[in-house]
Amino acid sequence: MGYSYASPYFPRLNNPNENVRVYMTAALVEHGTYRIDEIRARWGFTNDGACVDHAPGQRPTPCDTTMPSPGSTRHFYSVKAPLQSFLGVPAYALLHAIRGGDVTRDEAVRWCRVGGSVLPILALLYWVRRFFEVDLEGEDFAVDTSFYALALGSVLLGYGILFLSHTESALVAFVAFARLVLARRRGSIGWLDAALTGVLASATTAFEYPCVFITAVLSIQALVTIRPLTRVLAFGAGALVPVVLVMHFQAVAFGSPFSPGHLFVENPGFRVFHQQGFFGANGFHVDAATRLLVDAKLGLFTTTPFFVLAAVGVLALMRDARRRADAAAAALCCLVLYLPVTLLSNWDGGWVIGPRYLVAFYPFVAWFSAHGVVALMKRERALAAIPLGLLLASLAVSGTASTYYPHLPPEVRAPLADIFVPLIRDGFAPANLGMAIGISMARSMIPLAVFGAALWVSTARSLGTGRAVVALMLALPIAFVGVAPSLAVSDPAPVAAAVSFIEGQWDPARPPQP
Repeated sequence: MGYSYASPYFPRLNNPNENVRVYMTAALVEHGTYRIDEIRARWGFTNDGACVDHAPGQRPTPCDTTMPSPGSTRHFYSVKAPLQSFLGVPAYALLHAIRGGDVTRDEAVRWCRVGGSVLPILALLYWVRRFFEVDLEGEDFAVDTSFYALALGSVLLGYGILFLSHTESALVAFVAFARLVLARRRGSIGWLDAALTGVLASATTAFEYPCVFITAVLSIQALVTIRPLTRVLAFGAGALVPVVLVMHFQAVAFGSPFSPGHLFVENPGFRVFHQQGFFGANGFHVDAATRLLVDAKLGLFTTTPFFVLAAVGVLALMRDARRRADAAAAALCCLVLYLPVTLLSNWDGGWVIGPRYLVAFYPFVAWFSAHGVVALMKRERALAAIPLGLLLASLAVSGTASTYYPHLPPEVRAPLADIFVPLIRDGFAPANLGMAIGISMARSMIPLAVFGAALWVSTARSLGTGRAVVALMLALPIAFVGVAPSLAVSDPAPVAAAVSFIEGQWDPARPPQP
């Protein structure tokens, strides 16, 4: 229900991160090309496009003038890694078959979200849940709290209900890791399983270019893990499938299978970021290293407080000889993404919820956190209040941002106080199923309280009703501490302007107040 009830879509925002992927999907279906020229002419300009001049006998070049030079042609492409656009093709093809040439951009976005994001994500989350159940060996409370924190209490939810690739990249990476963990424990893996694991490991990068470092770690893990060793060939063959797709896209669009489109970005303000250093990496940023972890808006541990339990989990796993190698691989997947992001000139990611560029390692952190819960529960069952309180805080912070408005502007520093309290107070809500059946906008998000009921049922099942009541009472002050950073007061003037802008472009428009 979390991935299908609310659909925060604001056409006037013209979200480039999402739209440019939809444009490429539409171009593939309607014109059989990567070029988004015709789609852009029909639906209008969107940022995050690559502008490429093709001159006969010369390599493609970025568009540096208003008009192409004589004899050359100019085309536009998506600058993003292409796999998300491919994933939207079946849904868009069905929509196009139904609507013919009358597809609007709004319809395209909504269908691509459902068919290219929500449904694949739900399938991947099911696999993650099953792995947690197997790996945690009957610790139901740890399974439930960690899985809810990942799926509903982190920004995976917000990015997952949009047509973006962050959540998919995270989940395919972790599923590849989990399959390798299970293969190591079994002592063998089949040819087909090895090939599928290779597809998933490589798809991580085909969804998000910076995740190439995670793909590299997973490939090393496969080489160490897969037995019989000859099955590594199947892993490699599977890994080639996304690689070939990416290389074909880059060769056609940018003149070389090894050239991503970031140096061809049409917007000169965006291009300058990528021209600094090595594809935007221009030196270590101390503020990035800290704020990506603890900033009220951008921090991993402040937007999903449950993840502070990962520290306990890492210690517990490193003491367990059976899981030490797995923990090292998971930790390395986190580090090889975190460290390069701290080098980026645009490390904050613009209009975001949470640390957008770190989303790919969220499932790994959730896995560490799950083992942290197990360690606490083995020490003292009464400590269940800690993960329960941190989960409630995570649902309040990231769950609210994800379902209401997953595009926070840079001037927002304390999301709950700055944006979401005013939005809820003023009666705003995103498009959702409640409004579709006649519930007023102001009350339409109330049905999401069903998550609270589900959380209570799972907690009572795991702890027993009496202990669950006590844990919940103790959890409430812990939850308040977890939420506190998002309730701080920011500079009121820019925040007021941001709220005014957001409410002014809200869709659907709020009905007149009596």
